[in-house]
Amino acid sequence: MMRIYRRTYAEWADNVAQVVKALGISQIDLFGFSMGGFAAQMAALNYPTLVRKLILAGTGPSAGEGIEGGDSAAFGRLAAASNDEEEHGGFLEAFYSLTPTKQTLGDKWWKRMTTARSNRSDYVGPEGTKAQIDAVLRWSNREHASEGSYDCLHEIKIPVLVANGDNDILIPTVNSWVMFKRLTNADAHLHLYPDVGHGFLNEYAAMLEYFPTNTEYQQILTSDYDIGCERRIFDIDWYPSLADPRLELTTLGLKSNSDNAAILAPCRKTHPSEADKDEREIPRDVIVLANGFEVSRWFHPLTVVGVNGQNLDSVFDSRGGPQMYKGSALNGFPTCFALFDPNSFSGLSSVIFGLENQITMLFSESVHYCNLRRLEKYGLE
Repeated sequence: MMRIYRRTYAEWADNVAQVVKALGISQIDLFGFSMGGFAAQMAALNYPTLVRKLILAGTGPSAGEGIEGGDSAAFGRLAAASNDEEEHGGFLEAFYSLTPTKQTLGDKWWKRMTTARSNRSDYVGPEGTKAQIDAVLRWSNREHASEGSYDCLHEIKIPVLVANGDNDILIPTVNSWVMFKRLTNADAHLHLYPDVGHGFLNEYAAMLEYFPTNTEYQQILTSDYDIGCERRIFDIDWYPSLADPRLELTTLGLKSNSDNAAILAPCRKTHPSEADKDEREIPRDVIVLANGFEVSRWFHPLTVVGVNGQNLDSVFDSRGGPQMYKGSALNGFPTCFALFDPNSFSGLSSVIFGLENQITMLFSESVHYCNLRRLEKYGLE
């Protein structure tokens, strides 16, 4: 049978539509990885009623402002591979970092992919390789912008998940960010997986299933600011907790607190998706308070009142700013203790060692306070 090689991703998208039509399916959820992601974008653009939801993994839009080219050497070795050994070497170099741990992991996945089934398709050969390279070159050239997606991404109006590793050298990670920002009319979400490149789907296959399906959670978890900061922490081990029925994620603020319940209500930092929610009371045993980026307003937005009716913020103001005994305790607030609080640590000391000392002191002080209360109860001094 004669093979027909498509030389643009719009033509690849035509193939997708023709296959779906032949199968008698009216609408699909489409997953496109790498070059398949290029074709998936064009399928969503050229056949808007065909695609219901879209996942774009390890991919990016066609040429345009902000788009970066990948590692040409790594791409060249993959494109030139004509046998298992050559493709194996190209795969390990392009999909995984060159550290021994990552290379071992990549080798494991290579063996899994090549032995999972006995009827794998053969290599496309020189003509098929040339067709793929031609398609990539046209996709990456602004002279062929009319064949690409960059100028049209705003036309996509369906849910889209953009996912990639945080260090993809084949299709640079920044391209995923640019694509996400240009999906202005889609319900788009971006997720970057840590310490991995183009092979992130292999390495994080199990974790990908935990991506929150709750639409409201997706809105809350999607950042509305540019990626930055000198000490970024990439960690997705908390994802499985989102599927736990005992957990509820909300951006409602803590309005007040009673003996055994907390009152939540919309506040300045509440996400727009929850802004119209009513005030509500939830039972509580413990409150773990984190003040986020309000670094100059300790315990914000919680109001802490001492034994003499003094407000903690007003006490801080009267003393020229936040200050506590050894960064943990304050006179007039005998049951209020803090860890890692005002002027507690410098960047030159161990936070863990400091916290251990604070905890030791707090236990000592709390026991002392309880003993004093017992003495007062019985009229002793």
